[in-house]
Parts: sequence; structure tokens; C-alpha cells
Amino acid sequence: PRRRIEQARMRCDELQQRLTGAMQALLSRARHSASHTSSRLATRGRGRPLALPATRLAHLDRTLAGLSGRVMHRYREQQQLLQTRLDAISPLRVLTRGYALVQDASGTIARDASRFPPGAELRVTLAKGTLTVQVLNIQESG
Repeated sequence: PRRRIEQARMRCDELQQRLTGAMQALLSRARHSASHTSSRLATRGRGRPLALPATRLAHLDRTLAGLSGRVMHRYREQQQLLQTRLDAISPLRVLTRGYALVQDASGTIARDASRFPPGAELRVTLAKGTLTVQVLNIQESG
């Protein structure tokens, strides 16, 4: 469970790095294109300013920033959803609701009372702490 959360975090970091790289590459291409257009206009003697390419570059910059924010927000929401699901099924979370984990001396989870004779020692894990207990008697159900 914790590994899945860590993997999701690493995936978010990786996607953020990839998105940043893609944004930088796109901006670089747009700047190169604007520079190239500026050079071509200068050689043709057209003295008009390059307001349109600069405006386009600014628009692309804003668009990319908005997209990256939305993508990161979506991945954070997905990570939070996974964390919530994980907490819901976490054995430690179950213990906080009053349940206990009972194990024999070898660490095997106790599922059947008939396996433990009177006098057997068991380890009971609670939400806060562990008890070592001894079987006094057995009452089998059903």
C-alpha cells in the first residue's frame, strides 16, 4: 500500500518534469520561430513591429502554464483518492476501529480457536500497543 502511494508520487514528479521539459521545448521553438520571422521581415525591409508573433508566444506561454496546472491538479486529486482508498483498507486503520490482530508465537495469524490449546501464548496487536496473552479456555462457535 505505501509502495503504491510512493509510486504515484514518483509518477507525479516524473510527469511534472516531463511537462516542464515539454513546455520549455515548445517555448523554445516558438521563440526560435519568432526570431526567424523577425529576421525575415528585417531583410525584406518591412518595418512593421512583430506584435503578432510576440502575442502568440505570450498566449502559448499562458496556455502551457494553465495546462500544466490542470494536469498536476488532476494527478494530485488521483493521488489523494488512492490515499483515501488505501487508508480505508489499511490494517492499521482497522485496528483504530477496535479490532485486533492475533498471532501465534511464529507470527501466523490466528483464525481458528481450536488450533490453540489452553496455555498457548498469543500476541495481540491493538491500535496502540501489543499484548502477550495466554489461552485460558476455548469456546468454539457454530
